[in-house]
Amino acid sequence: MSEKLNFVLSFLNVPGGLALQNGVSCTVGGTTDTVSSLKPPTSSLAESQGAPVQPHPAQSTSGAVDAQAGHARRQPSSFREIVAAAISAEHRTRERRAKSVIVTGLMPSANTNDKLNFKRLCMMELGIEPQVTFTRRLGEDRGCVRPLLVGLQSEHDVSGLLSRAKTLRQSSTEDVRKNVFINRNLSKEEARLAYEARCRRRHHQQQNCHDLQQSVDVSLSAGATVFVPTATAITASAVHDTDTAGRHL
Repeated sequence: MSEKLNFVLSFLNVPGGLALQNGVSCTVGGTTDTVSSLKPPTSSLAESQGAPVQPHPAQSTSGAVDAQAGHARRQPSSFREIVAAAISAEHRTRERRAKSVIVTGLMPSANTNDKLNFKRLCMMELGIEPQVTFTRRLGEDRGCVRPLLVGLQSEHDVSGLLSRAKTLRQSSTEDVRKNVFINRNLSKEEARLAYEARCRRRHHQQQNCHDLQQSVDVSLSAGATVFVPTATAITASAVHDTDTAGRHL
């Protein structure tokens, strides 16, 4: 290659020569231009000499992108774990609610605590003695009777208590009959749905009563006999009309 370049330079009457020293050096008119030779990459030299290799900026950027992509791939797994934990907590909360009731209107007693007061109410009014695990007043003390949260041993005890709770409406004690109610321990959303269901039942019952009353009225009107005046009544009416007309004359 160098011989060909020298031949071309000599043919063009260009003085100078060509020398290869760790690359390609071209001397033209006393001016030397150095063409970079094919050197091994710096990383290869550093590895051969045992020096640590510094990562290329592009390589570090791609590594960061790969790390973020790996984190994004792992995120759905963590999200599923969060959802599973939330569902488990909700299930435990429902179980605790299913084993408790809320009593409204039960006045606190100065002589006994709420637990004994509730058990006495059940024995005197409902004829049962429930196994109460805990009692706690709900809300802030604002001068009114706060609801009482009562925990029982099982859901079966709650069902038995609620099945007898309606008999409180026939209590001989006026305060109990008008003010004391025992209901399930529902969440806000469950309480709202239960209220809407009660409203729909009441509306349905009222509509049925209205339709029944209309059907009774129609049947009575259809079954009534037609009034037909007798001949005596017609004659008496005619005489009365004639007598009245004669007096007017």
